[in-house]
Amino acid sequence: MESGISSDKSSSYESFVDESIIQKLTFTVDNNSGSRRSRSQETRQKILDAAIQCFLESGFGGVSTYDISANVGVTQPVILYHYKSKEGLWKACMDHMFGHFRNALAQKILELREEEPRIFFRELIRHIIVWPTHYPFMIRVLLDTNEDDAERLNWLWDKHIGPTQTAMSHILDHGVKIGILRDLPTLNTHYLLMGQSMIFSLGQKVHTLTKKYQFNEDFIEAQIECFTAMLFVDRDK
Repeated sequence: MESGISSDKSSSYESFVDESIIQKLTFTVDNNSGSRRSRSQETRQKILDAAIQCFLESGFGGVSTYDISANVGVTQPVILYHYKSKEGLWKACMDHMFGHFRNALAQKILELREEEPRIFFRELIRHIIVWPTHYPFMIRVLLDTNEDDAERLNWLWDKHIGPTQTAMSHILDHGVKIGILRDLPTLNTHYLLMGQSMIFSLGQKVHTLTKKYQFNEDFIEAQIECFTAMLFVDRDK
């Protein structure tokens, strides 16, 4: 029975993961890390780290630049010097978090694009699902953004979420076209992936509510197996 899936390396994804997709995903992040960073870069990074934590705990409206400056140990004018306003600081936090996510996703696609298609999609799905374990604030900050933040959410869509979703839609649509992924509406697949990511970003809360959540490698593998079984076309059909 024909599976419709080739294990031949000639079915490389290089033919459709072209530079336009990588360019759409790639984002230049303000580089405040490294052994040779200046004192100004160190200060900017400390402010970003503190701001992400403050926005997570209190939301945009519940925190001031004064609160953030107190957490960092700098004066409020220092924050305004680097980021101009609380709005500018929030956007810098989003650029930092989503920029790292986009660049890591682009790098993973480059690493996988010559793999057999089924491996390509399984490992790409793994990367997207597991990413929040390394950067849980990204999704949690989004969840804490309310309807009053429509202008900021629109900015976030235009700057980061929209370009990422467009690139991923191209990849997912191709997975359907070559018979790897089930023919589901692309937007629904995006939401399914987002839901899986949220489970990992909210791991401690899930554990508190259910008393059953076990965040370990076995759980991660089982979750990925369940999710890919739902999305992948059966080999025997």
